[in-house]
Amino acid sequence: MRVLYVHNVGKIGGAERVTLDIIAGLDPATDQPLLVTPEDGTFPEQARALGASTHVLDIRQPDLRHPLASFAGHRQWLRFLAEQQIDLIHTGDLFVTRTLIRAANRYRIPLVCHVHFPVQESALAWIFRTQPVTCHFVYCSKDLHDHVRPRTRAILPRAEHHIIHNGVDTQRFVPFEAASRLLSDATFNIGIIANLQERKGHQDLIEAISLLRPDHPDIRLHVLGGDLFGESREPALRELVSNLGLEDVVVFHGQVDNVRNYLNELDLVVCASHEEAFPISILEAMACGKAIVSTDVNGIPEAIVDGESGVLVSPRMPSELARGIAQLLGDTALTEHLGMAARKRVEQNFALDVFREKIGALYGCMADQALPGKGN
Repeated sequence: MRVLYVHNVGKIGGAERVTLDIIAGLDPATDQPLLVTPEDGTFPEQARALGASTHVLDIRQPDLRHPLASFAGHRQWLRFLAEQQIDLIHTGDLFVTRTLIRAANRYRIPLVCHVHFPVQESALAWIFRTQPVTCHFVYCSKDLHDHVRPRTRAILPRAEHHIIHNGVDTQRFVPFEAASRLLSDATFNIGIIANLQERKGHQDLIEAISLLRPDHPDIRLHVLGGDLFGESREPALRELVSNLGLEDVVVFHGQVDNVRNYLNELDLVVCASHEEAFPISILEAMACGKAIVSTDVNGIPEAIVDGESGVLVSPRMPSELARGIAQLLGDTALTEHLGMAARKRVEQNFALDVFREKIGALYGCMADQALPGKGN
């Protein structure tokens, strides 16, 4: 089966990491992955290392105001799908799906739409103005499924829906002894691993750190992640850090390739998001045996059980976030207990093999239900 994955960025965020996990789990004897992005970058580079063929295409949205450009985009997809003899399309971004539905329908190619974030009905109506011949939605959390499925059913009543939680490689993300350290062991190292989007709550966390600093001068906050979607959040966050006098406390590392190495040395991981589906970063931190303080939003409680495998707090409230972190500062026993419980929970519920098996079963089911005339 020749499976085409389509994303709208060449950098790596959570959705892109999920796609890389899927590609790595394909059977090279039977499946050939292809990846289309609008630019080259770290994401296509890592996909190539996993055996995928990668292609840069000008992904443009159909627009009645620009009929010639829209027709050119459609013709581009028609040529590509025919030349590459695509059997299945799996999109990691619902919005990019809109650009190729008509071409996919021409060759009766089924679609898998991976939903990683909440989408309103108005956006779904815009994306699926042209309805796919066959469409399966994959939701990375039950919460996301429960909120988005009713909206999709109003627009695509024949689509099928599946809950497949993200998985994590518990063999790779595991505590280990490093040859050398990246972070000082003389400080209490707190990390947030997230793209610099407003919804990730970096501002809340920085304000929480300012509340904790007077009583905990040894804390350091490590911000791991960059401006993946071009929102240019880093200058504003740096200004906030400066205004709060935290220049010697908050360290911006940008986009890093060795997240696992940083995770291994963090004492505590924080997720301050205002909304999340089911973040890979939390699963990776849990697999590394890290204590986690997270906002209690969307699918996160499906991963973290409050008081058992982490600490959950209300979103958009720096003072609550500070109190949650303060519970673990100086309490080594509790920090270690939560970390070990988090590791166990991931092993039992969110191992990568389980995720890949479910994706493979979906692909197999869709292959068995192949439409007559596909590829003509």
